[in-house]
Amino acid sequence: MLKRNSHNNTARLILALALIVCLVIPQTSFAAITSQKGDINDDGSMDISDLVYLVDYMFGNGSEPPVMSSADCNDDGQVDIADLICFVDWWFPPW
Repeated sequence: MLKRNSHNNTARLILALALIVCLVIPQTSFAAITSQKGDINDDGSMDISDLVYLVDYMFGNGSEPPVMSSADCNDDGQVDIADLICFVDWWFPPW
């Protein structure tokens, strides 16, 4: 009987910790997990508006992409002109 209570207490502790983690982690962390590379404006699709969003962010007064990793085309950990060129090449291949 003592062993069963021990398992119940462990299960309750794990459940409580999981609940705390879900309440503490901000929603943007979940967005980073579910975002797709190239969906720069985070609207759920990859289209030319993502390229326009990136150009506006880099050269205009546009907002930072909601999930910066989605704008890192070359996966070097930075969002810079190399990523813009990477996306332009992807959208407009030179063939």
